[in-house]
Amino acid sequence: MTTPTSRAAYKAEYDLLDKALESTTGVRIEFESQGDARHLQVRLHKARSYDRDLNRESRSPDDPLYGVSDFDCLTVRIREDEGKWWVYIERYATGFRVEEIKTRATSIPTHKPRRPTLTPNLKVRPI
Repeated sequence: MTTPTSRAAYKAEYDLLDKALESTTGVRIEFESQGDARHLQVRLHKARSYDRDLNRESRSPDDPLYGVSDFDCLTVRIREDEGKWWVYIERYATGFRVEEIKTRATSIPTHKPRRPTLTPNLKVRPI
């Protein structure tokens, strides 16, 4: 199923994003299933994308807000808690420490890609 192509179709999502911006810690929305939570997550990301498009259309390319959304400072995550699924809309974490890696540890395992195998009906599936 595709998502609507009209910004007006996302009023509920914009209301949730606005509430998260107004809050100091963010908001969460409860769902009975992971699928329903994932559906809202997709719609929230799409609403943010339309907001960027609108800013791209209404601003000049040299404007710092060109292609930027007010909601870009928010992150949307899905978590399970006591059998319920929650969509969390929170501000990105700030104030954390970042440092350059001085040496590479030799004990870090390297990723080896999986090779597909063939099933009897000749469909490829990962191992």
